[in-house]
Amino acid sequence: MSRPCLFYPKLAATGIKKNKRLYLPFLITCAAMTMMLYIMLYLARNETLAAKRMGLYTQLCLQLGIIVITIFSVIFLFYSYSVIIKNRGREFGLYNILGMNKRNIALVLIWESIYTAVFSLVAGLAAGMLLSKLAELSLFKLLGIEAEDGLMIDFMAAGIACIIFAAILLLLLLYSFIRIQRYSAIQLLQSKSAGEKPPRANIFTALLGLVLLVIAYYLAVTCEAGPTAILIFFIAVIMVIIATYMLFVSGSVALCRVLMKNKRYYYKSNHFISVSTMAYRMKRNGAGLASICILSTMVLVMLSSTISLFSGIQTSPLLYSRDITVEVRLRTVENYVSDKLRDMCGAAYDTAKQAEFNPHNILSYDSLGVGSYIRDGHIYIKNPSAEDNVSQSEIRELVLITLSDYNRLENKDVTLGENEVLIYSEQSVGDTLYIDGLGECGVKTLNNVPAGLCYGEMAYPVIIAVVPDFEAMYSVFLHNLEQYGDNCSYISRYYAFDIDRDGVDENELCEEISNNLVKIAPDDGLFFYVDTKSERYEMLVSTYGGMLFLGILLGTVFVFATVLILYYKQISEGYEDRSRFEVMRSIGMTEKEIKRSINSQVLTVFFAPIAAAGVHLCFAFPLIYKTIRMLGFADSSLLALSNVICFAVFAVFYILAYRITSGVYLKIIGGKKSAQS
Repeated sequence: MSRPCLFYPKLAATGIKKNKRLYLPFLITCAAMTMMLYIMLYLARNETLAAKRMGLYTQLCLQLGIIVITIFSVIFLFYSYSVIIKNRGREFGLYNILGMNKRNIALVLIWESIYTAVFSLVAGLAAGMLLSKLAELSLFKLLGIEAEDGLMIDFMAAGIACIIFAAILLLLLLYSFIRIQRYSAIQLLQSKSAGEKPPRANIFTALLGLVLLVIAYYLAVTCEAGPTAILIFFIAVIMVIIATYMLFVSGSVALCRVLMKNKRYYYKSNHFISVSTMAYRMKRNGAGLASICILSTMVLVMLSSTISLFSGIQTSPLLYSRDITVEVRLRTVENYVSDKLRDMCGAAYDTAKQAEFNPHNILSYDSLGVGSYIRDGHIYIKNPSAEDNVSQSEIRELVLITLSDYNRLENKDVTLGENEVLIYSEQSVGDTLYIDGLGECGVKTLNNVPAGLCYGEMAYPVIIAVVPDFEAMYSVFLHNLEQYGDNCSYISRYYAFDIDRDGVDENELCEEISNNLVKIAPDDGLFFYVDTKSERYEMLVSTYGGMLFLGILLGTVFVFATVLILYYKQISEGYEDRSRFEVMRSIGMTEKEIKRSINSQVLTVFFAPIAAAGVHLCFAFPLIYKTIRMLGFADSSLLALSNVICFAVFAVFYILAYRITSGVYLKIIGGKKSAQS
């Protein structure tokens, strides 16, 4: 009675064992995805990280990563499983001919899914639990947090990982049911070679792909900085993905046709076999190469941008230039000239002095930051209407400081004539400039941002204007108040200084200063905040460190996926090419000539994805820079260096991955002969 019950489990185990070349990488991938998912869930729920002031930023990044890796797991495991089912079509067809109906085959697939789930969850969760501590230590080291001793197991994270992965496996099982149900036994027997009919080169598809790629490149190069850069970034990414698939599928077919028409190239032993072989399966081959290209580009963009962000923290304009910063925002000029304001700045200094923190290197200045747009030599400070038709490229953040403050910041003695301003701008503004609230002004050019100036999040390009005196700044403020009402920007007084930091808790000092300022602050339209450089630094490290850690994790997953696609590509093509090369051997083609033919194929097509990924990265550079500068990044040369290093390192891994996977291909097409050689 027990033997019939064990028939299907045994048949499923035998099927996995006989197809270990296909199943083993798939099982390892499932376990690796489960491991990554558990680690990210573990860190996203980590209580030590959540207890830190800035841990929230990191955990938000990790929560985003959980969504990304779940979606990617669904897509990638579907690809891997479809390769397995397609290559096992002949086996299922044979089962059908021998008397097993579709229901019996479905039972075999259910048991295979059970084995896959058990292996993946046990191995993946075990590896995740063991490596979660290493991941925690690495992340905490990156963020400068002291980790607690001992290995903790998050059973809730394990449960969530099991539910997510079980749902993915259920979707894969349903896919296999649909595929088996749709085909007859004869179709299943022939499914392995179903893709061998060479598709025609679709010129329209290739041209459409080229047009989409050119438009995406144009958007990336010409896009202006600002919040819309993020939207354009995603639009450009989608267009590049679609265009890449179109060009690799249709363009690769066209390439084969061109090479076949070139008689001097085509009719050579090392080219004839490779080009004719590629032409028989270029639709699927092109899609695989496009997938490799997209994954490679994702890895390069993700790692280069996150590495640049983290490495550029010290030069970020968002990082304060002094240890303690007091900002007082003013609604009226009466507040500015009152003794109360001077008392507030002096009280911050006195508090640090009395606490024996030795305040020094004092920085103080007034500034006004307003939203504006520039057009035809005119800076408009108003909320644009639909009739104004303002484009993103015209929007600017205008920051004003007084000449006396500028000279003190720069230790200079610059003078301004009547109706003159000093202007720092990334784009030229001309010799004269009309500024709302000031009128027509002559322009003197500033080459650098004044030292110590803090000027916001850089959502849009910044124009820094040095005006002759406080009255000129206040005139612009009044215009700003008239246009925006309660939503207007206010003049800010920055007062900052360094302290002796040995053993000092800056946050306690910050809190003490705040308490003292509350006691003397007037109630009529003045408010303030006190912040520390260390707290801002911790915020940046937490945010950028979380993004870097997420980039490394997802980059590792994408590299793993790239290798697996290469592996499945080599296996699928190896089984398809084996019979062809056997024919070539029977007519006298040597092993040396076969290897030369394979190398020719590789040089012709295989390295196209990494080359295309490099081109994508080059054109994406301006858009990446404009996107991450909104996060406080300002060093374009550092981003360029990160791109070059990441591409070089990834290219080395790509070559190594090919050399490893190509050995499997050679064994398949060569059988025992190749193995012996």
